[in-house]
Amino acid sequence: MSVSEIYNKVKWLLLVNFNVKDIVNYYNADLKKDLGMDSWDVNMLLYLVESNFNVRFSSGTEKDIARLDQLVSLVYEASKASQRLKQIA
Repeated sequence: MSVSEIYNKVKWLLLVNFNVKDIVNYYNADLKKDLGMDSWDVNMLLYLVESNFNVRFSSGTEKDIARLDQLVSLVYEASKASQRLKQIA
């Protein structure tokens, strides 16, 4: 899955599950400042991302993620690692 595909799916999760308006580009948006998310919202977004992309983040990830592009990169790296594990098995 490409970074663009991941971004579009995460953007869709934001639009459907949170009070976020559809504007041109959220890619570099700060989750709290630009999108108005609080700590609970960030945790819920991480849960939704884990469920929808079948990835798992380590405990405390919510403290390391401040921007949407960071989350997209994290999902991209996790999905690449998962694919490599499947190829080895």
